[in-house]
Amino acid sequence: MKVLLDTNICIAVMRGHERAVTRLAAVSPADCAVSVVTVYELFTGVAKCREPERERAKVVRLLAARRILSFWRRWNRRNHVTHLFLQRSKATDEAG
Repeated sequence: MKVLLDTNICIAVMRGHERAVTRLAAVSPADCAVSVVTVYELFTGVAKCREPERERAKVVRLLAARRILSFWRRWNRRNHVTHLFLQRSKATDEAG
């Protein structure tokens, strides 16, 4: 892998920004990856947008030819627990 796409670049490509599209087209899909953090952020954005089905299709199309890099299991499990804690804390703050 030579290129790791971040969320901003993925969004620029999906919006058709010429420079981002051109630069991504110059990179072989085999040399390009996306982290699970970026995938999470993209799908979180889809959930919040006005036209989720249309935007979901864009994300799926972009990710289809890319390798998705995950974290190792131990960190991922710990992160999941942290995420649940933060969600519960937020819900408590909003209720209080």
